[in-house]
Amino acid sequence: MKGECKMAQYRYVDIERLKAKYADVFSIGEEIVIQVKLDGANASFTYNPDTDKIEAFSRRQKLSESNTLRGFYDLIMKLDKDLIKNLTQNGRYIIFGEYLVPHTIHYGEEMYNKFYMFDVYDTEIHQYLPYNQAYTIYGELVLDAHIFGLADKFNFVPVIYEGSFEGWEKTMEYLKVHKTSAEIEEGIVIKSQDRLDNKFSGTPAYLKIVNEQFSEVHDSKPKKIVSPEELAAREAEKQLIESIVTERRIEKFLEKMVDEGLIPEVYDEHQLGLIMKTIPKQIYEDCMKEESETVEKCKNFGKICGSLVRQYVLKKLQ
Repeated sequence: MKGECKMAQYRYVDIERLKAKYADVFSIGEEIVIQVKLDGANASFTYNPDTDKIEAFSRRQKLSESNTLRGFYDLIMKLDKDLIKNLTQNGRYIIFGEYLVPHTIHYGEEMYNKFYMFDVYDTEIHQYLPYNQAYTIYGELVLDAHIFGLADKFNFVPVIYEGSFEGWEKTMEYLKVHKTSAEIEEGIVIKSQDRLDNKFSGTPAYLKIVNEQFSEVHDSKPKKIVSPEELAAREAEKQLIESIVTERRIEKFLEKMVDEGLIPEVYDEHQLGLIMKTIPKQIYEDCMKEESETVEKCKNFGKICGSLVRQYVLKKLQ
């Protein structure tokens, strides 16, 4: 029936915890943003051009008058439809954030029943916008909300750091930074700004680190936080592997696949599976012939080699 078209719900990405296997996900110098991880309810909203209405969502459901996510729906419905239509580019953008209501971590009362924006998803190019673009949209949202006396109800999740990735030892220090009224922050979220078009990478562009004290309180089986020493060892291993799994070496085997007619000269993501089945194994064999001492020092050679090959190929496809 006209006016009742159901809009597809876009769920926010599942952000994995930092584990040893992800120690090499971020490269030194890669542009990142680190945000506080708030302990609230994941929420989103946009404009639906099919119904000409604002629509709001929890993590798993479309919200309504009978299911408000403890007031989030009511807050969003106070905004002007035409302003949100413009803000979201006629529904192209989904605005994600945390609606802060009492959970495990206790914040000051002044923080509750407010929306803390942290990302904007572009449904046309199927990726999240860079932080600076998302923050610009947040500024416009606050101006719109101000018209209705709601500016104080919309905030941006506190940003702890914006700049180049400097290694895990430095990153772990940001767990100690205090940005809210809570006695302890839940943790931090690290977001790559260089790999937002990360669809075929197989490696996460976002990772989270949860404070150990929070994990002990929140989980019946708290997850062990990876030690800085373990991460540093993994980073050093990656740097050693990068010294022999060079772009030139990867390119040599790509050229060989083209010469043998396995992939076209102008290849795309459709050939990525075949490339990843072929080249890492060939590079391993080549390095064992020419750089066996280095290979034998690296217990994670296969995984890191594969990651480097994938990163290089995806960079060429951009």
